[in-house]
Amino acid sequence: MRVFKLSKNFLQQLGISVNNIDPRTIGIYGNGGEMIPYLNDATYPIDPVENAIKVVGEADGVFNDDDYILFYGVGPKGLVDNTAINTNINPYQDIAYYYINIGSGPGKRMNAMVEPSASPSLQINTFQDYQFHEVDEFSLALVGRRWFGDKFDIELNKTFAFNFPNLVGSEPVQFKVYAAAISPIASSFAVSVNNNSVANLPISGIGPNDPNFAHEGVFNNNIAISSDNVSVQISYNKAGNPSAVGYPDYISLEATRALTFTGQQLKFYNKSTTQTSGVGNYTISNTTGVSEVWDITDTNNITSKVNDNQTSISFKSSLGRLKTYVAVAPSNYYSAIVVSNSNIANQNIKGSIFKNAQGLFQDIDYLMITPGAHLNQAERLAQINRIQNNLNVKVVTVESIYKEFNSGIVIFQPLEILLNMFMTMPAALKRE
Repeated sequence: MRVFKLSKNFLQQLGISVNNIDPRTIGIYGNGGEMIPYLNDATYPIDPVENAIKVVGEADGVFNDDDYILFYGVGPKGLVDNTAINTNINPYQDIAYYYINIGSGPGKRMNAMVEPSASPSLQINTFQDYQFHEVDEFSLALVGRRWFGDKFDIELNKTFAFNFPNLVGSEPVQFKVYAAAISPIASSFAVSVNNNSVANLPISGIGPNDPNFAHEGVFNNNIAISSDNVSVQISYNKAGNPSAVGYPDYISLEATRALTFTGQQLKFYNKSTTQTSGVGNYTISNTTGVSEVWDITDTNNITSKVNDNQTSISFKSSLGRLKTYVAVAPSNYYSAIVVSNSNIANQNIKGSIFKNAQGLFQDIDYLMITPGAHLNQAERLAQINRIQNNLNVKVVTVESIYKEFNSGIVIFQPLEILLNMFMTMPAALKRE
């Protein structure tokens, strides 16, 4: 989840004739790369949602060489708010897509942050920082949404490094380790943090009549950490059985840090804001390089507060719910990557599926859904049923469904449409 900058050159690479457009009509649509809700009755947008963006230099109606777009992109990695699956990674896709549209009217833009007028009852100068290590490489049961990584077989000891600048050592750190093992006898994981033993996770053996493919061990508790640098050591004890294999699922830490800008885009929230009502006053220090602060609690309706070269930024916000912000630094914008086949034709499946060629309502007898590679054969079968059986048959490709209802994210096969959301630092490429 990062702030992206889209330059004039980037838009030109997408095939947009930038010199002939009014930048005030640019809109960005998408729901990010997070996993869609597991329950089908959960609230979720039907269409890609238009995001509130910022277009620097659009006031003159011309997209000049130095003009650019800023938007907040949600990638496929991060804490997943989904009780049906315990993961930090979208298990179906490791990329996210957004659509750029040049419309006939004004695009959605960020508004200024509106601060409450009342005096603050809570001063906030710390925040919680959530970090995790998770690699999805192995499906132990060869089915389902649970994946594991960092296989412990030949190598039985591994170390995982984390860093929390300006750690508040007096606050507890929420520490989680989820791991599993495949072994006919009991085995265990030993967990240490900064060379201090934290837990031993016993893993049951798999008996001859056991329906499970593997068994799990979990540590989920608060620990004390006093150093900004955190080293998590995990060792797997096979208990003398050479066929035993261990698989960590993920390691996560949520630590409290001083609300101090350290040169990178700083995402922050403070859980204490949910425990009381009134007004809180956030203060961020060391903000010379920060241009503004965005309220990203609702990523489709972001608001911003501009920093006028101040060394600290303060702003007020109502309490009673968890709000998330990001301190934005022009030296640290992320870049999107142009993919092939980036132009997408407009479509409206849900608005046209029950209409005939004249645009009038007409029920259908059945709907055929097919991969694009099989479209010709599906249409051939559909036409046979139209002629011989007098049935009203419609054919829709899997790809078009994902384009319209899941921001282009295809679960089972690659689909290149607009923005391949690999999060890229100015000089390096990495997934986020």
